Amino acid sequence: MNTNTHAIQKLCNAGLSLVAIPPIDGQPTKAPRSKGWNLLRSVNNPKGYSHDAADFANCEGFNFGLAHLPSRTAALDLDALNDCITLFDDVGLR
Repeated sequence: MNTNTHAIQKLCNAGLSLVAIPPIDGQPTKAPRSKGWNLLRSVNNPKGYSHDAADFANCEGFNFGLAHLPSRTAALDLDALNDCITLFDDVGLR
């Protein structure tokens, strides 16, 4: 059983779509490399993203990514925190 089962279930229940990222040569990796990872999982695309935790039952040792578009989320890489805080204040996000 996947040791991440509970966390995966909670994320999927929250409506998030995940991408399984298999290890390479037994080492975990950060980026999805499988063809079709950015498309919905299906019979014809078994390595795609999914919001069904059952799809990740056999992913022991895998990392997981968040598919932003289907999850309706975004990621920000904040390298200059003070500048970002100023920007957020200026546009009313804080």
